Amino acid sequence: MNVLGATGLTAYFGLFGRWRVQRGDVVVVSGAAGATGSVVGQIARARGAGKVVGIAGGEEKCSEVVEKYGFDECVDYREARLTQRLREACPKGIDCTSTMSVATFSTRRWRTLRCTRAS
Repeated sequence: MNVLGATGLTAYFGLFGRWRVQRGDVVVVSGAAGATGSVVGQIARARGAGKVVGIAGGEEKCSEVVEKYGFDECVDYREARLTQRLREACPKGIDCTSTMSVATFSTRRWRTLRCTRAS
C-alpha cells in the first residue's frame, strides 16, 4: 500500500470527488490511524483544510495521528463521551467526514454534530 496506489487514489477521489473538500473546511476522519484514513487527513491538510480531526482507537493511535500524520486533534472512539469530544473539537460544526472504518457513526449522530457532507 502506498499513496500512489489504491490507498492514495481512494483518499484523493473521496476528498475531491465525493466529499468536495474546500479550503478552510473542518474535516473529520474516522479510521485516521489506518492506511487510507491517514492519507485522507494528510491530503486534506495539504490542500488547505482549516482543521483536520481524526477518530482512532486508543491513546497510542491518537498520538500517532497527531504527531506522525499532522492532524490537529484526534478523538478516541472508545471514549464514553465521543460525541461531546467531537463537539469540543469542532465547535462550529463539521464540513466533511470521511468514514474509513467499520466503527462508524449513525447518520443521526453526524446530523447532531452539524455535519454538512458525510460519507
